Amino acid sequence: VRGCGKSLPHRQLQDVEKSVPTIGVDYAFLDGGEDEKNFPIMAMKDSNSKVIFSHAVHSKGTKHPYPVKQACFNIKQLGYSKIIPKSDQEPAILALKEEVIRELRERFHIKAEVLPEESGVESSASNGAIERAIWDVKCFVRSAKHRLEKLHATTIAQDHNILPWLMNAAGQWISRCAKRAATGK
Repeated sequence: VRGCGKSLPHRQLQDVEKSVPTIGVDYAFLDGGEDEKNFPIMAMKDSNSKVIFSHAVHSKGTKHPYPVKQACFNIKQLGYSKIIPKSDQEPAILALKEEVIRELRERFHIKAEVLPEESGVESSASNGAIERAIWDVKCFVRSAKHRLEKLHATTIAQDHNILPWLMNAAGQWISRCAKRAATGK
């Protein structure tokens, strides 16, 4: 049982719990792991509007100010007065969440009530919405890169300037073009 056991089921939230929007946040790499030519992708997904934000960032965590500023801007755009930022327990993402909460209150003067939440250790299924958003972003970027390579009969290197641009645009394109299950639109 120990080696083959499954984690407890992850039940969908009840309507009462959905009244406070959950904003999932996580990092990923397009292909492979961390190296100097492979930009991390910071992705965020709003549980209510289903909007996905994706950004190529210089590094995970708070080493560079861009991820914090961009996450604050994304949350500010959503306009909520109360949010639940949800992530896994990776130290870099926890540091980012802590700094974003501080920046929202101090620099942007947003008095939003923030109720941080972390998924269980090694339990990506409990943060499935952001994991799926990351998969969509990575799929979109890889597909667009492949189409560009075929169109121009060339190979795009991992450090080419088009890749961060595609990573930043992917969330917007996915959010604008996705069909919603409830409405079919």
